[in-house]
Amino acid sequence: MQLTAGRYAVAEKDITLEDIYRAKEAFITSTTKNILPVVKVDGQTIGTGLPGNLTNNLAHELKKVIDTIAQDR
Repeated sequence: MQLTAGRYAVAEKDITLEDIYRAKEAFITSTTKNILPVVKVDGQTIGTGLPGNLTNNLAHELKKVIDTIAQDR
């Protein structure tokens, strides 16, 4: 959430499968997977079926943060 501050509109809310099917792009995030693009759910292609610019940009920004933390240790 901090990576998006001031750059992207963000909302925390419950979503439905229909919301996901209509999304332009989607990703999941966790401490072990970082940012992982989601391009298909239940056989339904999400967006273009490829990771989108937002997902790629956030993944890149998160990697920079992780690398900086690792260098500081």
